[in-house]
Amino acid sequence: MALVIPSTQNPVGFFSPPAQLGPPSPLLADNIDMDTRDFASLFVGDDPIDAAVKLLLGTLRDSGAAVRDVGMPPLPKKMDEAHVQIIAADIQRALRPLIRNGDILFLGVDTDLVDESDQFTQVRAKYKNLRAMDSVERLVGLPRPIS
Repeated sequence: MALVIPSTQNPVGFFSPPAQLGPPSPLLADNIDMDTRDFASLFVGDDPIDAAVKLLLGTLRDSGAAVRDVGMPPLPKKMDEAHVQIIAADIQRALRPLIRNGDILFLGVDTDLVDESDQFTQVRAKYKNLRAMDSVERLVGLPRPIS
């Protein structure tokens, strides 16, 4: 029995390289860092738990059918000490799945105060990533309210 290879005018037959049809594509594969397996030119990899915290705190709660009880409610435009306590409770509620799994330890909130108007301008969540090799306290800023 003989093996029949289709003829393509090439002695190699079927396994010949395809003809070049114009310039090469500008969409090429990205360089990958072999140590972390991340895309080297696009971003430096986040820990998956830190990425989950950013996702949960950056998602607007009740903004769609898939996020009915996920994420944070909108922040008030003017904040005082009472609002910060409510926001801390909202952050803890948003991070509840990660806290329940033992992925993070929620440490509270950190705020910046504007001197002139006595209003908080930036709220950051403090937490420890219990799955990471280090025991560094991390801060994640909440998105500012939409004006």
